[in-house]
Amino acid sequence: MIHSFDVDIATEHGVECAIMLANIEFWVAKNKANRKHFHKGRYWTYNSIKAWAELFPYWSSDKVRRVLERLEERGLVVSDNFNSSGYDRTKWYTLSCDSCQIDLANLPNGSGESAKSLIRTDSKPDTKSATKDRATSGDSEQYEESFLEFWKNWPTNKRKGSKPQCGAFWKRKKLHLKTKQILEHVNLMKNSHDWTKDNGQYMPAPLTYLHQMRWEGAEPTQDQKENKWAGAI
Repeated sequence: MIHSFDVDIATEHGVECAIMLANIEFWVAKNKANRKHFHKGRYWTYNSIKAWAELFPYWSSDKVRRVLERLEERGLVVSDNFNSSGYDRTKWYTLSCDSCQIDLANLPNGSGESAKSLIRTDSKPDTKSATKDRATSGDSEQYEESFLEFWKNWPTNKRKGSKPQCGAFWKRKKLHLKTKQILEHVNLMKNSHDWTKDNGQYMPAPLTYLHQMRWEGAEPTQDQKENKWAGAI
């Protein structure tokens, strides 16, 4: 059995989160291709903790539970309950935003098979239409305008990633109400010694910045004030 993961996700959230997220992505994509488990405008996958643990024999049931909780806390997935029985507490999971929906091509599952090989032969999704939709949908349709302003102002460096997750978190937490405060803090910090020293090595990833709400109660230090006009002419 082969388990794979996204290196960028692993770097930002840890290998455990990256492995579990890749598994959830695969099954959501498979269900989307098969047109099954569609609820509230999204495709979902579900499993019991015991079943998850069987898929990942190197994790205990408690570890599986903690990893799933961490994915939710960090805004990478959302959960719900669509079980027919009210006594069934099995949780369902999907990706946190529509723009996170991934293509099936070359996406491996736990046994090395591609998702396309697992699609029912009687299921014929309109891949041409889906490709066209993705090509014609711009940032303005996927993200709030206030978030795009935040993303534009965030300095470019190797840790600037996870845009879909950031956009979903921004929308879910209604951060457009705090756009002015956030932008003022970002524009102050990106010229500060804390964020620019060692080629930006200590600059936080934008998703970490949003999750930790670093703009809250952040009073600029004297060093930050002095560096506000750094690079100006």
